[in-house]
Amino acid sequence: MSEEPVLYARLLGDVLEIVTDRLTLRSSSGSLVPIEDHVRQVFVRVAEIRIMTVEEAPWVLSRHVIAPPLQRAA
Repeated sequence: MSEEPVLYARLLGDVLEIVTDRLTLRSSSGSLVPIEDHVRQVFVRVAEIRIMTVEEAPWVLSRHVIAPPLQRAA
């Protein structure tokens, strides 16, 4: 879990849908934190946030190639 998570998002009205390859992040202290807590801090003004795994969100698979961050940036 040392790598950055893969995140995709889309805004539908006032609902932010986020798709990720994991549901937890490791904090600097070593404990696991739900990714929703991290996202909620970043997107404070969104009325609702829906977190899904890649398997739960077919729109990601049809529009994006899931790849490590360096490959995505290339």
